[in-house]
Amino acid sequence: MAKRKRGYEQHTAAHFRDPDSYREMGRRRRRPRRRALVALVVVAALAVVAVVGVAVAANLPFGVTVNGSEVRVRRGSTVDEVFRQASPQVSAGDLLAVDGSVLTAGSEDAYEATLERDGADAQALDPAQAATCAVRAGDRLTFTDGDDVTEEYATAQRTEQPELRTTGTQGIVFYVSQWGYPGITEERTGSVSGKTVEVQVQQRQDAVVVRATPKPANGEKLVALTFDDGPSVYTERYLDILDQYGAKATFFLIGEQVSEYPDSVRRAISEGNQVATHTWDHKQLTTLTEPEVQQELSDSLSAITDATGLSVSTLRPPYGSIDPRVWLYSGGRVSIATYWSHDTRDWAQPGVSQIVAGATSYYEPGSIILMHDGGGAREQDLEALPQVIKAWQDQGYRFVTLSELLASDPDVPEDIATGTAQMPEGAVWPTALSADSVENGTK
Repeated sequence: MAKRKRGYEQHTAAHFRDPDSYREMGRRRRRPRRRALVALVVVAALAVVAVVGVAVAANLPFGVTVNGSEVRVRRGSTVDEVFRQASPQVSAGDLLAVDGSVLTAGSEDAYEATLERDGADAQALDPAQAATCAVRAGDRLTFTDGDDVTEEYATAQRTEQPELRTTGTQGIVFYVSQWGYPGITEERTGSVSGKTVEVQVQQRQDAVVVRATPKPANGEKLVALTFDDGPSVYTERYLDILDQYGAKATFFLIGEQVSEYPDSVRRAISEGNQVATHTWDHKQLTTLTEPEVQQELSDSLSAITDATGLSVSTLRPPYGSIDPRVWLYSGGRVSIATYWSHDTRDWAQPGVSQIVAGATSYYEPGSIILMHDGGGAREQDLEALPQVIKAWQDQGYRFVTLSELLASDPDVPEDIATGTAQMPEGAVWPTALSADSVENGTK
């Protein structure tokens, strides 16, 4: 207690002896606090300056291009605001009557805009879209006249059916070179003007069937080997020979026989051969009514589809009997019909040498050889076939399917050449012949 008192007395005495030194001691204790306070004030001031700077920078105008000229705009501007600021010389769209006359000038969209931005696709904007689309620095805007709008109208349609036109009187193949489409004319009556006009919505397009002989491009040595009246007990043996000689063929099948030999049909396809229809039961199509023709075709084509999953549209007409009327009756189920250039007359079983002679009477690119896979005994054909193949191959020819042969001719449409073409959506098959059709058919 005495020591603490003496220390206090000494401190007090010192204060009274040297008051300046005492004040200096106080100042030394207060300096760190003042320095900290000054630092805080400086930092706060700098922060305020930075915020103000950012705010100012955020509101500085920037440049965009409007119809080729630079325009300074404030940040946050929409395309529509840029249009009103720049005032490009464009006209608002008009409200039009159904006949194209102006009902109300300048009543529609004020403009159409295209926004181009680096790194993005060009964007077309109408005024409603432009009102919400903000621009960025460097954007390029093009304003054009607003679109005209036609008044609402009531409609009544008139349809004109296509006709079938057949061309060419010579050749061994027929094919659809053009599908038919109806002509559609629309009568429009304006809800505001009351005016009525006729507008052709779709022009009539006639279906066209061409008769011609395949012409392989650049004279390529291609020949098609075809077999009628199968499938049969002989089909597998034919396939063995074809495989042995590296040849392909086309088999024209009788529909009612397909279900008896489905494995042979599937094997033919798997080995690169083609299958097509020879009708359901070999009736002569030119003697049938329209429903009968369609039944013969649809039943045979369905049989092939059921066995193979393929939808084919290639026909070998029995007895080579086809004419424009049969094409009309077909209902668009067939895209190709084919004759032949070389008739082996094997159906008469004339002997092996005669069959070979019929198949090799001359050599020409695009030839089609007729043989049979059914309808009687075919041992002569089986013996003749290797000789036929070898004779053509010795002349430098390659045996291909009918589809491949047609595909080599640049005049044949690609989809038709496949042999599986179906009538396109929207197309219709004619029920009348055009006046300029020719009687092409019946071998």
